[in-house]
Amino acid sequence: MSTSGLALLVALIGGLELAVRGHLGDRPGWLHAGVWLLIALSLAAGWVARRRGSAWAAGAAATLAGSLGALSILELGLARWSDAEATLPPIERAVGLRAPEPLADVAGSAPDAGRFRIFTLGGSASFARTDRSDPSWPARLERRIREALVCAVPVEVLDAGRPGDDLPRSIATLESEVLPRTPELLLIQVGAPDLARLAQELDVPDVGPAPRVPNRASRIGRALETALRSRAHARRWEAARRFDVEASALAETRSLALYRRLLVQARSRAIEVRLLSAVLAVNERSGEDRLRRHEAAFPGTRRAVLANVFHGRLLHAVAARTGSRALDTREALGAVSDEAFVDLVHLSALGRERLAERVLAGLRDLLGRPRPGCRERLARRTGRGGQEAGPSSTRTSTSARQAWSVSRSTARRRSARSA
Repeated sequence: MSTSGLALLVALIGGLELAVRGHLGDRPGWLHAGVWLLIALSLAAGWVARRRGSAWAAGAAATLAGSLGALSILELGLARWSDAEATLPPIERAVGLRAPEPLADVAGSAPDAGRFRIFTLGGSASFARTDRSDPSWPARLERRIREALVCAVPVEVLDAGRPGDDLPRSIATLESEVLPRTPELLLIQVGAPDLARLAQELDVPDVGPAPRVPNRASRIGRALETALRSRAHARRWEAARRFDVEASALAETRSLALYRRLLVQARSRAIEVRLLSAVLAVNERSGEDRLRRHEAAFPGTRRAVLANVFHGRLLHAVAARTGSRALDTREALGAVSDEAFVDLVHLSALGRERLAERVLAGLRDLLGRPRPGCRERLARRTGRGGQEAGPSSTRTSTSARQAWSVSRSTARRRSARSA
């Protein structure tokens, strides 16, 4: 190789390295210096090719130099525009959850003491925010029961959930705090810790969050890199969504064993149990934009979504084996999921209201039993003159009809005697 050829090769390697290092390190000056060095080398190579009579090589070198120059000028123009992405702000983790509080001191009361007690077990999803004027969904459930039903025995809903609790901790709470308070119905809803354990037990694929390419010196290069990475991630996500497990694998999980242990303890005390599905702000059918928003605060969002699918199957398997019932609460929140959650797992005021409404719909048959003897509250009737006919007016009209019937019967007997 001649000296000039060696010099061109060294300059080519140097220009490429300068351009690549500048692009990856977000140093536009290095990038453009390397590009213009490559442009100069292309023009020199074209001049040499023209002198040797190779027209096609000279044309190729000129085309390469022109293309690199146009890209460099385009990059300088794009640099004037903001690099901010046109995406919605990411979802942040909820803060300000109430600290664990002791349950009300109602221990030792018998089930027939004049109230029907419902206890909820679970994690932070059942807790309200710091503002005490914004009740949790168990408190909203009690209010809805009181407003929609007339019960022979007053119904009381007590929240025994704690932030961060999973099934093992809920079982401990059941044994130490709930059972001494003589519950007659348990509502159990797991959260993120139990979904994470189930995902690990079933070896659910963890595709991770969508790739985010760091800042690059070349906007065009960054766009191409983002497109390639996103396409590869989308293929992995589609493959993960097709992941499936056999029913036998669900039966061997520790989650199912924990559910059975909890149900055995409840059945030994003649306590009814309803298993509530876990609720998340997104599901396996959610769009990419919504998934990415939640991944900013919860990197394991996609794995939790897949684990929630299998958790729903697990609940139905537990219910079928034990004779209990599972309440699917996910669909009740699906239509308003953007407004029903403050993050991936914590409900907003609207979400808590919708969840309480769904749970009440699933409990109407149980609440209609002789105890607590609930029935639909009848709408107040309107009397003459637009006045509402309350209970007193209803009783008055009933007494008047009875008196009229008695007087009529007496009159008939008198007429029969005189005849």
